[in-house]
Amino acid sequence: MKNLQEMSNEELWEIFPIVLEDYNPQWKDWYQKEQEIIINAAGKNNAARIHHIGSTSVYGLRAKPTVDILLEIRKECDLNLLISNLEEAGYMYSPQPHKPAPHMMFQKGYTPLGFEKEVYHLHIRYQGDWDEIYFRDYLRIHSDAAAKYADLKDRLKKEYEHDRDGYTFAKSEFVKNITALAREEKKRNYQKELDQEIEKIKRDDKVPTLLLHSCCAPCSSYVLEYLSNYFKITVFYYNPNIYPQQEYEKRVLEQQHFIQSLPAKYPVEFCGGRYEQEEFYSGIRGLEKIREGGERCYACYELRLRETARIAKQQGYDYFTTTLSISPLKNAVKLNEIGERLAAEIQVPYLVSDFKKKNGYKRSITLSGQYGLYRQDYCGCIFSKKERDNQ
Repeated sequence: MKNLQEMSNEELWEIFPIVLEDYNPQWKDWYQKEQEIIINAAGKNNAARIHHIGSTSVYGLRAKPTVDILLEIRKECDLNLLISNLEEAGYMYSPQPHKPAPHMMFQKGYTPLGFEKEVYHLHIRYQGDWDEIYFRDYLRIHSDAAAKYADLKDRLKKEYEHDRDGYTFAKSEFVKNITALAREEKKRNYQKELDQEIEKIKRDDKVPTLLLHSCCAPCSSYVLEYLSNYFKITVFYYNPNIYPQQEYEKRVLEQQHFIQSLPAKYPVEFCGGRYEQEEFYSGIRGLEKIREGGERCYACYELRLRETARIAKQQGYDYFTTTLSISPLKNAVKLNEIGERLAAEIQVPYLVSDFKKKNGYKRSITLSGQYGLYRQDYCGCIFSKKERDNQ
C-alpha cells in the first residue's frame, strides 16, 4: 500500500472526498484540546496567537469535519524545531513551495485508509493581519452570509466531490468578496453608531431598558453616568472569572455601593449573577497558557456576554451590552463582534460601544477618585493575577 506522500492528487481525492456535515459542537472541543498540543509543540514564548478558523469555527454552519487552526508565531521561533515538534505530535508537514516560510501547512488525521475520527489542518504564519480571521468573524456575525456560503458549498460538493483544488477555487470569489466586506466593517466607528442609536431613542421619546454587564465599579462609572441619561439600566454582575472569592465579593460590594451613590436621571438597579468558577474554567479550557489579551480573554468575553444576552432575552430587556470596552486593554472590535453574533443567535438587540472613546476611560479614573472606588490592579482571573504578580 502506498503511503500518502507517494499518492497523486487524484488518488488522494478519491480517498479523501469532500464531505459536508451539519454543525457539530464537538468541533469547538476538538480545537480547544488540540490548541494546547500545538502551543506546547511551538513553545509558549513562540506562540503569539492561535485561532480556530474555517467553517467549523462558525456556529451553525455546515462544514467539512476538519478543524482548521491558525497559529501566529514570533519571528524568533526556530522553524526547524517547530516542524520536528509538530511531527512528534502527530502532524504531517506539507511543504508549500509557492509560499515561503513561515507559510507552513500541517495536517493530522489522514491515513492511507481514509480519515480518522478527528482531522486537523494547521496553518502557521508570523503575526499579521490575516484574511481568514476577517472571513470567520464576518460569517459569525452575519447569518445571512453564512447561509449563502453553506448553500454554495452544498452545490459545489456535488460537482467537486473528488477534486479538492477545484472545490477550493470555486469558492474563492465568494471568500474574497466576504473578506473585503469584513475588512471594511472592521473600520467601523462604534462610538458614532452608539451616538446614532441614542439620537434615535431620543427622537422616539422612549426610555428603553438595558441589561448592562459590568466587570467592576470603576469600569462601570463613566458608562453608568453616560447611559443612565437615556436608559433604565440593570447592572448585571456576572463574572465567574474573578479570583479569589474574597476579591469577587469585594468587587460586588463596590459595584453596589457605586450604584447607590451615583445620581442618575433614570433608575439603575443591580442584579447579581452566579459565581461558579467552574463555568469560567470550563469555558477557557485549553487556553490556560495563552497570554493575557488573547484567545483566553476572548472566550471569557463570550462566556459573560452569552449569559447577559440569555438573561436579557429571558427577561425582555430592550438591549444588552457590557462595560468591558472602556478598558484600553480590552479589544472593542472583538467585544462588539461577539455581542452582535450573540444578538443574532439569541435574538435580543446588542448596544455596540467603545466606551473608551470621548475620553471615557479618563472620566472613569476621575469618577473612581471622586467616589473613592477600589481600583484593582489585575483584570480578575487567576491567570491575569499570576501575570501581574510576575511583573
